[in-house]
Amino acid sequence: MELPEKDQEWTEIIQPQKSLLDLRLKELIDYKDLIILFVRRNMVAYHKQTILGPLWHFLQPLITAILFTFVFGQIAGIKTEGVPPMLFYLCSVLFWSFFANCLFSIAHVFINYASMFSKVYFPRLAIPLVLTMTAFLQFLIQLGLFMGFVAYYIFFEDYTWNIDWLRLLLLLPLFLFWAVLTTGLGLIVTSLTAKYRDVSIFIGFGVQLLMYSSAVIFPVANIPATARTFLYINPVPAFMEGFRFALLGYGEFNWYWILYSWFFASLVMFVGILMFKRRELTFVDIV
Repeated sequence: MELPEKDQEWTEIIQPQKSLLDLRLKELIDYKDLIILFVRRNMVAYHKQTILGPLWHFLQPLITAILFTFVFGQIAGIKTEGVPPMLFYLCSVLFWSFFANCLFSIAHVFINYASMFSKVYFPRLAIPLVLTMTAFLQFLIQLGLFMGFVAYYIFFEDYTWNIDWLRLLLLLPLFLFWAVLTTGLGLIVTSLTAKYRDVSIFIGFGVQLLMYSSAVIFPVANIPATARTFLYINPVPAFMEGFRFALLGYGEFNWYWILYSWFFASLVMFVGILMFKRRELTFVDIV
């Protein structure tokens, strides 16, 4: 028997967005169980109908690092500041892979999840958050590969790992803002892709061009001091140098450019959320 309206207690009230700054980020906490469920589903689905299964987590960065070591380390002769080229490129590839994979997956959220968004209500920002968390879990798995190579070079190649536990703590804020920058860029791109499909074509080779100009395949020390300011206008090199400094003990760690990169990442995230929230109001009609 249906209760009188005065005796009913509503557990969820869905209201239209009142203004552009009505972000409703608290809803993400309310839907945390759904987010965890989606993350678990993505990790399981990643291995389904594959021959090698979880090995793909290791093969992709490993093959890329070997290729970079051969092409840029052996053929091009790029110096890696005394770090074994394999460790240098594997470290760079792991963090760059997180950036590229996360950006690509978030860039097509409105297109890939259009049917879900049009049928049931939940905070749309949950999906980009799920994709970022999934990429983070994959990164943690791949980080084990890096540590395995570090152990190999220590025991079999007499490599002295310049480890500092205090320096390793820098990874936490560095990676947090790295994820913020990646997610923010993904939100901006998916907001544009929903209406302009050719943006997805540009992002494909745009990410490749960005990699070659972001100190992924070379240390900043190889760049003349007079040109480093122009390099650091792009926030990515400061992150890449920071990651290598924290894990390998080599690289240029400049607090000025790190703080600039953190501010840039926060700004990109804010703009990305605003664009995403605005696009979600009309994407069903566009897609």
